Amino acid sequence: MMGRKTLKEIRRELKEALAATGEDPFEWLEKRMAAKPKSVILPGLYDFLRAKPRKKRGRRRAAAKK
Repeated sequence: MMGRKTLKEIRRELKEALAATGEDPFEWLEKRMAAKPKSVILPGLYDFLRAKPRKKRGRRRAAAKK
C-alpha cells in the first residue's frame, strides 16, 4: 500500500532519487530517452517532473436557498 502522498511529495522524492546519481535529473532522463526512443514512461516522467504544481481550487459555496 502506498499510503496518502501528495504529488508534491512524490515529485520531491523522484528528484532526490534521480539527483543521487550526481547528475542533473533532467540531463539523466534526457540521456535515457535518447537511448530508448520508443519508451513511453520516461517522457511521461520527464513531463511530470517539469510540470508546475497545480493551484488549489477554492471550495464552491452552497447556493442560496430561495
